[in-house]
Amino acid sequence: MIGNQEGTFAQLPSGNWRAQVVVNGQRHGVTGKTRREAQEKLRKLLGDADRGLLPPSERLTLAMHIERWLDDVIKPSVRPRTTKGYRDIARLHIVPTLGKMKLTQIQPNHVQQLHSQLTDSGLSAKSVRNVHAVLRHALNQAVDWNLTPRNVASLAHPPRIDRQEVIALRADEVRALLTFVRGDPWKALIATALATGMRQGELLGLKWANVDLTGQKLHVQRQLQRDGTYGEPKTAKGRRTIDLPATCVAVLRDHRRQQTEERLLVGPEWQQTDLVFCTHQGKPLGHRNVLRAFKLIMLRAGLPDVPFHARRHTAATLLLTQGVHPKVVQERLGHATIAMTLDIYSHPIPSMGRAAADQLDALFA
Repeated sequence: MIGNQEGTFAQLPSGNWRAQVVVNGQRHGVTGKTRREAQEKLRKLLGDADRGLLPPSERLTLAMHIERWLDDVIKPSVRPRTTKGYRDIARLHIVPTLGKMKLTQIQPNHVQQLHSQLTDSGLSAKSVRNVHAVLRHALNQAVDWNLTPRNVASLAHPPRIDRQEVIALRADEVRALLTFVRGDPWKALIATALATGMRQGELLGLKWANVDLTGQKLHVQRQLQRDGTYGEPKTAKGRRTIDLPATCVAVLRDHRRQQTEERLLVGPEWQQTDLVFCTHQGKPLGHRNVLRAFKLIMLRAGLPDVPFHARRHTAATLLLTQGVHPKVVQERLGHATIAMTLDIYSHPIPSMGRAAADQLDALFA
């Protein structure tokens, strides 16, 4: 039996030497080409332990590490919805394949095989990359905690995502849509969505207290999540101020007047949520109800059957093709970086290049 911090040595069939020791109730081991080398490694291991740098336990599996990482690091630092997403990815896609492996035994080829298995099972390239990101994040923490010497996930290559065409409405289709919803209860939501490019949750979480009609701007401070709770905007840049066009301000003024009339008719049953877009009783709108209503409106208007998110792409595309600087578009959309904006909306850039060349012709003429 090995006592606490009392090492034992054994020569392996390969000729190498193996030293084992128990530190704080957990077994650890080192291997050297000679007994002396194993002794030196053992001495360093014990020195690290004395300084609080616990070495990796031979019994520590990837599943055990991920569970500790989620509880101690992720849960206190991110939103509950994000934590749940990490847990689901680990539970469904990482632990079943690699979870029982000892943390120190996982190699880059194991991660690469995981990618292949997930792809073969029908998971999209984007989803596989999400799995890779969670695993890489967890193993980064293992390196920081001195549990493993390197992050093997960083040495594996997740599948490439083929660029998908951004779906957006043309300017004439936007005008047709706004004309069709004139007098419709959904007009204010659709007009504001097209004018600002706000995310669906940001629109549904918008309060009148954050709308300045006199100053013609609104402040994005929160979003309504699918579970009915309110949370922070999606990115650090999500908290932002968006200038409103006069046409949108006029629509919102009319919408507020109509909402006041509805509140008076409903009386005490009206819920004082201060929501800009809500039900006839002041309650938050459901995400799915908005998607269904938008789909029906597009069908009745004879317009393309595009998803609700297309109006966000529409706002960005129209601004870029009108010559608005991408940095301004980034700030209006709440993207984390301008690189993200340029990467998503690179399709209108070539046409902008022709316009730039024409302007140079006019300048040099």
